[in-house]
Amino acid sequence: GRRDENPQGPPNTSRSLVSLYATAGAQLRSVSVDGVPTTVEVGSELGHPVYTANLQIPPGTTRMLTYQLIEPTAPGAATVPVQPLVLPMGVSVEVPDCTK
Repeated sequence: GRRDENPQGPPNTSRSLVSLYATAGAQLRSVSVDGVPTTVEVGSELGHPVYTANLQIPPGTTRMLTYQLIEPTAPGAATVPVQPLVLPMGVSVEVPDCTK
């Protein structure tokens, strides 16, 4: 295995890059981890903005990553692909009703 010369957190801390692929034309309002504002890397793919957070998750803990966006309306339901894991992760998506 690789030895990290600049470790962050206790031994066995999980590090995950979590990317959110937004609707074309979306604007990022804020990102937080456990309610604390954080920064993200901003990129794009096929005309869609991509916001990537670098999370450190110490053993035995959980983290709540929250993205707040302003997005243009688009037809259909929100698409949220979830990577299969040994222990399933909880995913919650709140999408306002834009038909009113």
